Amino acid sequence: MSTQQRLSAAGFHMMIADSSSRQSYARGLPQQQVVPQQSRGKLKFVFADVEHCNCYFIGNEADYQRYQALTQQEKVARMQRDAARANRDAAYRWRYGWWGRPYWRW
Repeated sequence: MSTQQRLSAAGFHMMIADSSSRQSYARGLPQQQVVPQQSRGKLKFVFADVEHCNCYFIGNEADYQRYQALTQQEKVARMQRDAARANRDAAYRWRYGWWGRPYWRW
């Protein structure tokens, strides 16, 4: 899942930088990072991606917490998938060796 997909799933709103003011706002932000900003006394989180989608995503604190949870879940799933793949490969090497044939056929 891409960062933009996780942001949308977490509740962030996508804003297209189609006007000059939005374009300058998006270009003024750190790119490809979720950054906190104060706006009208409220904390919001913004992710800008001018290069790929010419847009930025805006969310509140609850949206950011959901985004972090989704990111953590994806990280755990990736680690489990990598561990399962490593275990499968180790079992194959234990049975067949590095050369691809069973040890008992030597």
